[in-house]
Amino acid sequence: MIEQVGALPLPLEPRTQQPKVVLVVPAHNEQEVLPLAFAEISEVMASLGVEWSVIFVNDGSRDGTLAVLEDLFQRDEHVSYLSLSRNFGHQSALAAGLDHARGDVVITMDADLQHPPAVIPTLLDAWRQGYDVVHTRKLDTADAGRMRRLVFNLGYRAIGATSNVEFIAHASDFRLLDARAQQAVRELPERGRLYRGLARWVGFRQAVVPFRAAPRAAGS
Repeated sequence: MIEQVGALPLPLEPRTQQPKVVLVVPAHNEQEVLPLAFAEISEVMASLGVEWSVIFVNDGSRDGTLAVLEDLFQRDEHVSYLSLSRNFGHQSALAAGLDHARGDVVITMDADLQHPPAVIPTLLDAWRQGYDVVHTRKLDTADAGRMRRLVFNLGYRAIGATSNVEFIAHASDFRLLDARAQQAVRELPERGRLYRGLARWVGFRQAVVPFRAAPRAAGS
């Protein structure tokens, strides 16, 4: 289901062209799950008939993540990766990937398969309808306990009460950015970035797609 977010600054203009899609996937200590994640991503993307690639960002992992990425890079032409000099954090890894992504559409997602690749076709459907920024909203997380849910809810209420940037409750860093929206986000001057707020703040025509987050496929 695709839900419009806020008022549209311009009417929707359906897109008919096949986009070049670049996926940006940060990875921190993900050696166990990366082969599984890439297999699912590959299956979904192959079914769409679009030109695509994935940029993994190794965020200072201390396990065998880098070796797994090098193996994927050697075996599959769709794969490239960046390796940061230390662990800078998830948002910085996203920034590095967004700086290197060149496509009509950029999709950011986590490597642990809690962001289901099966949702990607719906994100692209929203883009084809004319939306420039397509967020996702977690309906639930299969392995989240009651205390974690309570903390999430209180956190979003606190953000909403103190921030002058509108946040989508239970949004995630699983989102689609049209090339124009990506460029706008990249040009923002903030150094300490929170993309859940910035992607909403830049405007354009925005929508949100709800999804159910699965448990981590492997690792912790």
